[in-house]
Amino acid sequence: MRKINFLIFVLILLITLFYFPQIVFGAFNITQFFIQPSTAPAPCNAQLSLQVQSNHPPPNGYKVTYDCGTGDGQGCVHDLPGQRSIVDICICHYPTPGVYTATVTVKSKNSPLTRTASATFTATDSGCTDTDSDVNHYDGKDYDEFGTCQDASGSHSDQCTPSGTLTEYYCKSGTCKTKNKTCSGGKVCSGGACVAPSCNDPDGNDITQQTTCTDASGSHTDRCTPGPMGAVQVDEYVCSGGNCVIQSQMCPAGQFCQNGACVAAGPVCGNGVCEPGETPANCPADCGGGGSCNNDGTCDAAAGENHSNCPNDCPCDYDGVCELTQGENNFNCTDCMGGGGSSGSSTALTATSVAKIISNFGDFLFKIAIGLVVILIIVAALYFVLAGSDPTKLEIAKKIFFYTLIGLFIVLLAGGIVAILRTIISS
Repeated sequence: MRKINFLIFVLILLITLFYFPQIVFGAFNITQFFIQPSTAPAPCNAQLSLQVQSNHPPPNGYKVTYDCGTGDGQGCVHDLPGQRSIVDICICHYPTPGVYTATVTVKSKNSPLTRTASATFTATDSGCTDTDSDVNHYDGKDYDEFGTCQDASGSHSDQCTPSGTLTEYYCKSGTCKTKNKTCSGGKVCSGGACVAPSCNDPDGNDITQQTTCTDASGSHTDRCTPGPMGAVQVDEYVCSGGNCVIQSQMCPAGQFCQNGACVAAGPVCGNGVCEPGETPANCPADCGGGGSCNNDGTCDAAAGENHSNCPNDCPCDYDGVCELTQGENNFNCTDCMGGGGSSGSSTALTATSVAKIISNFGDFLFKIAIGLVVILIIVAALYFVLAGSDPTKLEIAKKIFFYTLIGLFIVLLAGGIVAILRTIISS
């Protein structure tokens, strides 16, 4: 009896030892692994199909790793739940003809238990390849990547048309076909692909600075070019639609284009005028070869300054005409001291200036007198209001009002006399 019990115990122990790891850690097998289709003309995609069966699946599931066999690491990694039956797929891309061996590795997440399987795929030569083909664009029709399609007729690269659309080359039936595509999603055609706009213009259409605009096509620097009617214009590069484009502009008055920017026009040597910044040393044509002009506002004859070589300091040309617009006046030029004619109003003491002085003085006195008249009329009115039945205050109010009227008459008469005198003197 003891032997029978011992045998039963050993049998139970063996069964437990055999099934316990499967129950705790899981046990499984790969029942199917194949590629569909098994052969196709390249470039193409193929589907790796996997089926796993388990009576005791691992509680934490499986980690499945696919290798497409292309040698570039292409494949899939999937985390699958611990179920009795698992079906999974992976899409692989085969760009060129050849025989490829794809593998799959299924590993339990509860134990070191691992299962592997492999399948073979044959990519036949279709006579056409495209460098931008991938698992998502097996025929090479990838608008966001530049590619070159090769067939019996030669090489054909994706390109942008002058209108901004994309001409995409791709493989179909062993030959390179084309499809014209307008980029969408805010993208623009550049370098044979639809790309996000990438443009940088540091000065933002500032024609007073020379900068370089960069975009997908390269660098573009602001420049000076011939404009209409022989003028020089600035070609300002600005960003538009993700690209650097030219905006040709003329510089404002007083500026000219130099080194790709509009700059203020400085003194021009040779125009016959000795301008600030010009000296006999750097511009003898305008400032004369002799003497030394320092443009300090003082005509220094001892230093050799004169009207010819230093007109800014020595504006008097002694031509008998008082030219105020040229800086002549009765302090620095005898032309404005009563002799000779005048091309404009002179500061010399003439009949016209005397009449102006009398007129200004008369206007000043008239304004003061009118102000006093107003004040006295207000005072007289106050006396009338406050006098009541007092005859003395009423008399004072009447006198103030009467004499104010007399004063106003005199003021008006004086104004007429001043106008008469001004007319006589001016004539």
